[in-house]
Amino acid sequence: MSKEKRRSASDDGKIPSIAALRDIVFSGLDGEASISGILRLLFPIVGACLLSACATPHWVKPEATESDLAQERHICIRTLQEPPPLGVTSQQMYEQCMKAHGWKLQQ
Repeated sequence: MSKEKRRSASDDGKIPSIAALRDIVFSGLDGEASISGILRLLFPIVGACLLSACATPHWVKPEATESDLAQERHICIRTLQEPPPLGVTSQQMYEQCMKAHGWKLQQ
């Protein structure tokens, strides 16, 4: 597959085929994998992973440990064994419980 075809396949928003990915990786001499080809393939994947990690909300509390978080999550999950009041979801109850324990949901 030529570079022109690869470029147009990615420009139109479609996911490239396995054959197109193979052509990117094995663009070196004699069909050997080239470092630049591998990097061109991995760079967007690693970038997407890093961006998704930034977008994941997580609970924060000053000077709290991972153990504190696990323990208080467990306490709040146990409170969900009882049905929530009318008009309140289990997720809302969980978040209220975590906030009552001093945790803040950070985006």
